[in-house]
Amino acid sequence: MKCHQQTDRFYAQVGNGVADHQQWERPEDNTLPRPSYVVGAGTTQSGGADVMGETAAALAAASIVFKATVLFFTRLLLTSLPLSDIHICIDVTYSNYLLSNATSLYALAKNNPGTYNAAVTDGAQFYSSSHWEDEMAHAAAWLAKAYEGNTVADTYLSESEAYLDHSSIIWALEWDDKRGLVNFILYEMTKKDIYKNNLINFFKSDWLFNGGTELSQPGLAFRLQWGSLRYAANAAYLALLSAKENINSESYKTFAKSQVDYFLGLSSHNNQFSYVVGFGTNYPKQPHHKAASCPYASDDPNCGWNYFNIDQDNPHTLYGALVGGPKNQAGTDYEDRRTDYVSNEVACDYNAGFTGALAGLKYFGLSPPA
Repeated sequence: MKCHQQTDRFYAQVGNGVADHQQWERPEDNTLPRPSYVVGAGTTQSGGADVMGETAAALAAASIVFKATVLFFTRLLLTSLPLSDIHICIDVTYSNYLLSNATSLYALAKNNPGTYNAAVTDGAQFYSSSHWEDEMAHAAAWLAKAYEGNTVADTYLSESEAYLDHSSIIWALEWDDKRGLVNFILYEMTKKDIYKNNLINFFKSDWLFNGGTELSQPGLAFRLQWGSLRYAANAAYLALLSAKENINSESYKTFAKSQVDYFLGLSSHNNQFSYVVGFGTNYPKQPHHKAASCPYASDDPNCGWNYFNIDQDNPHTLYGALVGGPKNQAGTDYEDRRTDYVSNEVACDYNAGFTGALAGLKYFGLSPPA
């Protein structure tokens, strides 16, 4: 929210990706210039609705977490958990502040249609945005949920439906395509068949169920070699959300569990290798991560490219990080080497869907194999 202190602009990025990739050091040793990149009416470049819309979606969603609702207290009363295990994070003032910022940012995004590519050229080199409407649909959907019970919710709901593109089957749920989540939220709120069918058609894709109800190929649901596990993790997460709304519930739960078991090394299809750092006994020891690969300054004050290139385990364990994964569906080409960033890079969007899928499995009471 500190990036949106002025109502006519949003600071979409701080730091330069090109410069950052030229050094390998501890984050506390980084003395590179940290330029900021702005979108909105305060810049001569138009666009930025994608990054502003997605930020507004996150803020609106977070506002619900801190909001006290009748539904929340009803679930609290019905829970079988001991009170010591229940962590209440209600903060109405903070919730309202989050929602106010989400509302303001969404309004600014509406006035600046288009992607952020022209305004944030450095960011676009690494994460070029192909569309902006899906992020706006995502933002409006979350605002509709956050304002539920208020007449303005209907306006946001209508705008989300208008922004959503139905012209093609969803390619994947990923950082550049939020349509899968939007379809889920809109189906959850409206129960319209068009959104349910969009989800079903996504899971009928050849890399998932190939028109049927069984996974096209046993093992990993493979979409793309760079960060292959992120696509499978996000699909598993969306499958569990869909199952919660009784959309092909049993087959989607089975699919999601098979993918999470694969990530954790609990599947017979990946030789019991865990792609989650620190989980199990056989997991990546060289994730592509600067801080994890650099020794303590007391051991060597100079961390540099020698620690990037050296073929030895990272001195620090990056617990919980999901690495990119294999470059083919069979999973035969994975090599635990930090120089191979395609397979060993870690990222927020890698862990996001994975974490959501874990929560979904917990919700359904699905346990790891014995």
